Amino acid sequence: MRVAITLALFVASASAFLFPSSGGGGGCGCGCGGGGGGGGGCLPTLGCSVISFNVPTLKLPPPPPPPCPCGCGGRKKRAASEDSKCTDPELRKIILNGVRTTTKESRDNIVSSLKEKYEGVRYLVTCIEGEHDFSSSSSDYCADGTQQQTCIVAKAIDE
Repeated sequence: MRVAITLALFVASASAFLFPSSGGGGGCGCGCGGGGGGGGGCLPTLGCSVISFNVPTLKLPPPPPPPCPCGCGGRKKRAASEDSKCTDPELRKIILNGVRTTTKESRDNIVSSLKEKYEGVRYLVTCIEGEHDFSSSSSDYCADGTQQQTCIVAKAIDE
């Protein structure tokens, strides 16, 4: 008997679950036959329950923009470093043409070329061994040379 009731309950529950619109006992309908499940030999019904849950969403950051096909986005490092070392291309030519074996020969040659090209304008000229950085408050300056020596030319400022 107990097995029969359990089986009947299972069938009614399965029927209500698998075929919810077929009417008849169990499930979330009106009961057996029309009126609240109180007659006609209906089996006990299981109550309705709603199961809901939120599916988590994953928000990803937007992809990076594609690279610029034209190579834009600023100057190249080499150009930026050269610009910071020289404000006058003519001074660079004089330095590169004036570099000699020793720093003294280079300095004297550059001073001579500057006096010839810029008569009456005073420049500070120094040549040192190796590659070096410098800074200047002059508006006209240039530093260039070879790996063995760097020559720096800056227009003198009278204050």
